[in-house]
Amino acid sequence: MKQLKEFSLSAGKSILTWKALSSFLSLVAVLAFFYWQVGDILFNKSIIRGSLLDLGVNWAIVAMPVAMLMISGEFDLSVGSVYALAAGGIFKLFQIGLHPLLSFVIIIVACSLIGLLHASITLKLGIPSFITTLAGMWFWRSVVNAMWSYTPTAPADAINYFDNVFGVRMGGGWFYSKFLFLIAIFVILWIVLERTPFGNSIFAAGGNFEAALARGSKPQRTKMIMFILTSTLAGFAGIVSATSAGATMTNTAMGLELYMIAAAVIGGASLTGGVGTVEGAFIGTFLLRYINTGVIQMGIESKWFQGIVGVVLLLAAVLNRNFRNKVIRRFT
Repeated sequence: MKQLKEFSLSAGKSILTWKALSSFLSLVAVLAFFYWQVGDILFNKSIIRGSLLDLGVNWAIVAMPVAMLMISGEFDLSVGSVYALAAGGIFKLFQIGLHPLLSFVIIIVACSLIGLLHASITLKLGIPSFITTLAGMWFWRSVVNAMWSYTPTAPADAINYFDNVFGVRMGGGWFYSKFLFLIAIFVILWIVLERTPFGNSIFAAGGNFEAALARGSKPQRTKMIMFILTSTLAGFAGIVSATSAGATMTNTAMGLELYMIAAAVIGGASLTGGVGTVEGAFIGTFLLRYINTGVIQMGIESKWFQGIVGVVLLLAAVLNRNFRNKVIRRFT
């Protein structure tokens, strides 16, 4: 009986000190609210597969590395433009006759180099990442607009090549196979952040840069890797989005970067660095997607979506700060 009590107390403490608990509670509250308003319509197969496990997957692939980059103390406002560049770029390579797999490799390498460029400007020249990636956001979006003067399309055989990888319906039709890629990415990033020395260096780089240097860490190298990872996964998400849908547009992912930062903050990430989780960003992404879907199902005009997200973002930030501080004081 004593062992059971100790186990229960330990489990309760682990749950209450879980860094993503407040974002999880926010998601539960949002789900409960929409269930109260529109019933179980948000839980049917078509809604879950179409709104959550389709576009939501694309968003989550980007949100998780964005959160990790924020933990390291940096921002990337270019992810939406890189996403669109990858989506349109791979279609361009399809059109000139390159093999789909070679096209994929070229685009992923290009996106990695974009991340390296942003990191070099930020870390070598001392330009704040907000400015560097804001410039990148505008520049790469201009490249996308210059690349296409119409809606980009691609040969059917090239689309089918990737549709057989990312677009296969699984789980009795509840989700697409790209959801499995998302889960694999989530597991890898979570292990890296929470269970490896490199993950410790990410927290150290954003928490106290000078202290990290004094302890022999290499925060600049850590940040550079995170810039590259963020840009690479943004490009990967763009490819997944375009090839799954069979089409893309020049305004694809316009404003995505702000939603990704919102998802990270809702998930517990701090704008000052040193705090955040992969699972929090994951939860935050699907919370935003459920808000979007719920607003539509309630008959509220879509123009109010951004306003509602703003309110949820503010409430989540307050909840994250106050709830976590109280828990920390209680158990330390």
